[in-house]
Amino acid sequence: MAIKLPKKERFEGLIKAAVSEFLEKGYENASMDSIAKRAGVSKGGLYHHFKSKVEVLIFANNVFVKPIEQMMEKAIENKSPLKGLKTYIFKYVEFWANHPKQVAFVFLSMIKAIEKKEMWISYEGYILSLTDFFETIIKKGVENKEFKNCNEKEIAIALAGSLDGMISYILMSKKITAKIVSASIFNSIIKPILKN
Repeated sequence: MAIKLPKKERFEGLIKAAVSEFLEKGYENASMDSIAKRAGVSKGGLYHHFKSKVEVLIFANNVFVKPIEQMMEKAIENKSPLKGLKTYIFKYVEFWANHPKQVAFVFLSMIKAIEKKEMWISYEGYILSLTDFFETIIKKGVENKEFKNCNEKEIAIALAGSLDGMISYILMSKKITAKIVSASIFNSIIKPILKN
């Protein structure tokens, strides 16, 4: 008789199995059946939670974003927008540098998002929440007189693009570290808007 795991553990097992399956076989060659087998659940059990591979892909990406959302909350709660933003930048880069498998999965998912409208909508939501977060914290910094008056939206877009763009560099080069990337982004995008 199989031991029934608590719901949270079953879900985590499904996500781990799906990520491994997608990374090993690619999206096209992975199947719901192979994900179910790898997770040790029935195919019906997998379909009980997810209607399709796309849903599995979207859900797994949403799981990976949870720690990022928590970092955003902590940054916004910081009394000093400057300190909150600086901490966020360093922790964000460090998080992805320490999770290369998740980075590879996110990149694989982004390729699929180009083809699958429902995934694109999910990514668009993430991008908007990220840029809104940066814009909000920069506006707070302007109000607190930590930052100069600036175009908050432009800075937010540049910051989001730079952070996400540099993650792959960390994984591809031993010379480009998380610390170097974080400092470079902070110095080139945030430092120019600091009040003297």
